[in-house]
Amino acid sequence: MKYPFYPGCSMHSSAKEYLDSFMAISRYFGVELEEVEGWTCCAPTAMHGISPLLSTAIPASNLASIEETGQDSVMVPCAACFSRFKCATHEIAKSAETAAKVNDCIAYDFKNSVSILHPLEIYDEIKHELVIKELSKVNVVAYYGCLLTRPPEVKQFDDCENPQSMDNILRKIGLNVLDWSFKTDCCGATFNLTNKALFNRLTGKILDEAQLAGADIIAVACPLCQVNLDSYQHEMKKPNIPVLYFSQLIGLAYGIDGKELGLDRHFVKCEEVIEVCLKR
Repeated sequence: MKYPFYPGCSMHSSAKEYLDSFMAISRYFGVELEEVEGWTCCAPTAMHGISPLLSTAIPASNLASIEETGQDSVMVPCAACFSRFKCATHEIAKSAETAAKVNDCIAYDFKNSVSILHPLEIYDEIKHELVIKELSKVNVVAYYGCLLTRPPEVKQFDDCENPQSMDNILRKIGLNVLDWSFKTDCCGATFNLTNKALFNRLTGKILDEAQLAGADIIAVACPLCQVNLDSYQHEMKKPNIPVLYFSQLIGLAYGIDGKELGLDRHFVKCEEVIEVCLKR
């Protein structure tokens, strides 16, 4: 399998461990990834509130560069980037007027022919065999965040309220995946910068519920969710629960070195937690 790959801003900065682990497991499974040449920021967060046209045109310009090469799909691991790409293609598909404005804005006749794929779609289809590390005593909850599956008519990916793609992958590699009802609740996003009390309530509730569910680890697929849940546990006086990308857990199961997976980059370390779990 070979895919164009759009990393987005986070994976080359605050979420480098996501990039490292994603590339490591891709090499392991023989998935070839070619970073999109000349990619630009997808215009997440507030852009859609400032300029709906630009919030559509900027992702479309990235997709246009892929379209021009004749390729028909792109892998987008970041939940925010995935959301912006999906929203852009949806808006262009449903409105000829929007499509015309976007074409004018990017100076290109955009065909809207590129499929946006999330890694969870790809790795759910891989036959997970020959797992090296026994992780069945490690309890994990899968946290998808609020962007990956919503709105369902746009994302068309997994169940919007009770997604299972990450759960399925983690079960296949041997982890004990727990059910819980906070899979898609918002973590507070960027409210940490504007409304600290609200941020603490939203993030804190997710951490509390993960602990109540019996989780040793929270698995995520979103850079912002990972930063929020991992970075502020000490400040909020929450119990230390490692927050790992699903790609890091896949890598651990297949014996990939922790340094290569970026495990040393997290605030809450996981190695000791996993060793304690394995001794149960």
